Parts: sequence; structure tokens; C-alpha cells
Amino acid sequence: MVELTPTATPRPGAGLGLRFWLAVVAAAAVLTWGWQVFWFLTDDAFIHFRYVSNSVAGHGLVWNPAPFRPVEGYSSFLWVALLDVVWRVTGVAPTVAANVLLLLFSMASLYVTARAVARMPLPERLAPCRFGLVVLVLLGLVSNRTFLTWTSSGLETAMVNLWILLWVLAALRYSSQRTSSAGALVAGAASLIYLTRPEGLLFACATGTMLLCVWLERRRTLALLAGCLPLLAVPAHLLWRHATYGEWLPNTYWAKHVGAWPLSGAHYLLSYALEHALWFWAAACLLLGPRLLGAHVARLWGRGPSLTWPAAGAATWAATWAERGLVADMAVAAVLANAGYYTFIIGGDTFEYRIYSHLVPLFLLALVWLLAAADVAPRRALATLGAFVLLGCPIAWTHYRLALEVPHEQAAGEDVSVPIAASLPPGLRWYGELFDRSQAWLIPHLVCGRHHSHVHFTADLLATHPTREEGLAMSGEGFPVYVIDAVGVPGWTLPNVAILDRHGLNDHVVARAPLAPGHVRQMAHDRNAPRDYIAEFRPNVRLLAEPPFVRVRQRRKHPLSAQEIVEIEDRWWALADEWLLAGEGH
Repeated sequence: MVELTPTATPRPGAGLGLRFWLAVVAAAAVLTWGWQVFWFLTDDAFIHFRYVSNSVAGHGLVWNPAPFRPVEGYSSFLWVALLDVVWRVTGVAPTVAANVLLLLFSMASLYVTARAVARMPLPERLAPCRFGLVVLVLLGLVSNRTFLTWTSSGLETAMVNLWILLWVLAALRYSSQRTSSAGALVAGAASLIYLTRPEGLLFACATGTMLLCVWLERRRTLALLAGCLPLLAVPAHLLWRHATYGEWLPNTYWAKHVGAWPLSGAHYLLSYALEHALWFWAAACLLLGPRLLGAHVARLWGRGPSLTWPAAGAATWAATWAERGLVADMAVAAVLANAGYYTFIIGGDTFEYRIYSHLVPLFLLALVWLLAAADVAPRRALATLGAFVLLGCPIAWTHYRLALEVPHEQAAGEDVSVPIAASLPPGLRWYGELFDRSQAWLIPHLVCGRHHSHVHFTADLLATHPTREEGLAMSGEGFPVYVIDAVGVPGWTLPNVAILDRHGLNDHVVARAPLAPGHVRQMAHDRNAPRDYIAEFRPNVRLLAEPPFVRVRQRRKHPLSAQEIVEIEDRWWALADEWLLAGEGH
């Protein structure tokens, strides 16, 4: 990273005082309003709630209680654990607690981002504009549809977004302050990311590399050990996962990842870039970046490598980079690698821009840093930041407005896109058409499902299944079995029924099942349960069109016993592992 000029203010943010807090409180109020407007629970959130329900009931973090084998279909240990603790301590169920907690995490991200701008070193002539920069960054967050969308959902998104933001800021601090406490903060944030999402393993590895390189530079063993202590949570959880589920990776990985999907990722990234006006941000980087990159390289060569001995010169350069640039550069590389993996390997995400949502505050902070590092004139800096905030609104909010007009029956479907080009001014319709084409490709492949679709889809499931109170009254005697595609809501409302997940997120066998010949890729829906596997459990729960919505055939021709369930899973799990080893599932 580029160091700012020595003329930077000695006490960044000094003098903001009451104005800063008034701006943060006002932004928090707008955020709360946006949270209410966008409030929703995805069907996938109810998957987490079922795991919490089984844990509170004493079965452990399992999808179907014993005699079924445990499967990790939630992929977010810390979020499930938090909901579990809240329910046990306060009696507030996850369906109520989840979105309140997510609002609090979003508010924390709002404050941390504003504080980062308030404390960022600025050139002397830009320092008087600090409050304006803070206000524009706050406005950029509370007007950003992606940021507002993930203030709720019931998923862990807002939680992990806060951890990533803290990790980046802690790493940048560690880049200049090589203290044991700074290293411990980076490691602690990395551990929180890992415990919340599996991709946190990347951030944990990056952190371990940072700590090791700093140790090689300074040989301060105690500082290294202090920094590594929080990272012990990573191997501890890995060992717990293997002991509990018999796997090193969550079951969801095998269900979702059937091969690299760069075409999907390219559409997903293009859609995000168009909706959020990232072309403007990229243009600012291209205009200001080359000069800053040159300064960065010059700073790393500050000691002057030997021209006589190239090997010695390279060693000197490497030592200088380790001291002055490695930590910050690795932080940036980790964020880019995480986004790149989900974009070009996984192919995006089922939900709208969830895998990019943590980038919203980072893009704003990066632009402020870029303007400050380039010592841009105050008016030009404010205008540039304001333009970026403003340009990120038209596509997002036009789409939101038009989506409100989609009838419930249509919106509850999984393949309905909302074209916006006709609603834009004639001179901008080409831009809208490009966005529409990208969305029209994504939605049928179940990628980038928009907020309104998930709102209506979950509402439809809740309206066509029993309430949880009615489900609790149903007996689990005889092991009733229900097979369905969308398992979240029925998993929560039918806690005494064994739910077989046809697409395998919560099923070891289906998550490794071979793909059907000539199948069309659909995000997280590529796998399908083998018919013979499902048939062996003799499903006896049927969905009805009217209340009570579910009918259980009490008497099977051949009763299903606990021993038979164990035997069925023993056979099919062994076969599934053979599929995996043979590569038939990919």
C-alpha cells in the first residue's frame, strides 16, 4: 500500500465529535427503515433454524435426528451457535432473533466504515472535507440496495461481512504497527470469518502467512505466538467437524460444487458491475492508480537493491517488501481471491450479490483512500465520491420498483427476471438492455435470485405448510418421511418429520450423486436424489392443497425401523463415497 504524504493530519478525525455521531445516528435510522422495507427470510434460513431446533431439543446439530447420520448442511457454525445460545438464554426463537441480530451486525459495519473514514490519514488540503467524506460514505451504504438487502434474510451474511471488514482494517493496521496485539486482532477476525463461513479458511491461511513473514523479519517469537493463538479455533473446529460429521468440508460444498462455472460467474459479475456502477470506480482507479502504483514500487525499492549482484538485489527487495508492503498486499489479494473463487469456480451465488455484499463498504473506503493518496482537490474528491454513490442507485432502485409490480404467483417462481430497459431514458436503454440480458441468463439458472423472488417464495411455502405449532403436535412415531426440493420451511414447521433433501444440501448421498446425462446447470440444484435411494425410506408424508396441508400415512405396508434406517444409510453412504472417488459426481 502507498503511504500518504507527511503533511497528513497528525490526529485523523480530531474535531469531528458531535457531527460524526449525529451522522452515524441518522444513517442508522435510515438503515433501520431500509431493514424494515427489505425484511425477509429466505427458505435456506429455515435450514439453519432446523439445526438450531434439533440442538435445543437435545439431538445436536443434525438435520434429521438419530438413527439418521449427522450431516452438516448449514455451512455457518458460528451463526447457528449464536442463534442456539440466544434461544436458550432468552427464549427468542431463530425466526424472530435472526433478523434483529443481522440489523445489529449491519449497524456495526456502518459504524466501523464511518470510523475508518474519520481516522484515515488525509492530505492537508483534504482534511477539512473529512466530514463530507464521512457523510457520503454513510449515504453510499444506506442507499445501496445490496447492503440493505442483507441487513435481513435470516442468513449469516451481515455477520460475516462485518468480520471481513474488520479483518481488512486490522490487516492494514498490522501492516504499519507490527505489534503482537495488532497481529492478534487480524488472527481473531480471520478466525471469526472461518467459524462463520468455510471460505474463512482462505483468510486464516493469509493471516498465518502474514504472521510468519513478520516473524521471519523480526524474529519475535512471543509476538508470533500471541498472534497465532486465535487461529487455533480453525484446527479445533476442523477436528470437531470431522469427529461429528466425518468430513473435513461441509456437506453443502459437495452438493453445490460440480465443476467450475466461469460463464455463470461472468454474467453474475457483469450484472453486479452494471447495477453498482463499478465501471466508474474502475475508471477512477485507472486514472489515479498508475501514479500510486509507481510510488508503491518506489517505496518498496527505497533501500536501493544491489545492481552488482542480482541475487542480493532480489533478496533486498524481498526483505523490503516483507517489511513495507507484504501484509497490506496480502489482505487485498485474499479479498480478491475469495471473490474470484466464487465468481469463476462456483459461478456466483443463488442469492443476489451475496458473495459481493462485503465489498460494498470496501469499495467506498478504497475510493476515499485513493482520492486521499492521490491528493485530489477537495471539490473534485467530494464530487467523485458523490458521483460513485449516485450512479449506483438508478439500476438497483428501478429494478426494485418494477419488481414490486410482479404478481405474487409469478414472483414466487424461480425463473422470473424483471427487465428494466424500457423504464430508462432512451439514451440509457442500451445499458439497461445489457443488464437485462445478463439477468435473463442468470435467473433461469437459479443464479442471482432477487430479493422479491425469495420474499414471495418463502411466503408461498409458509402458506402451504402447517405452522410450527401444528407440526410440533405431529408424532414422530414410525419415522415419518417427507421428500421435497425446498426443505427449509418444511424442515422448521415439521420438526418431528424426517426430511429428505432432494437436492442434497442436507443429504450425504444426494450431495455426491452422479449428474444426470445432459443436465442443465442450476446453482445448488444440479444434484438429484436417486429414486432407489428415496424409495428405500418409503416416504409417507404427502403435501395437500388445503389445510392441514400435510397428510401422514400412519401405516406403511412394511414399517420403517431404526435398524433399517441405519442399514440403508450404511449401504448408500459407502456407494456415495465410491462415486466421489470415481469422480462420477463432477
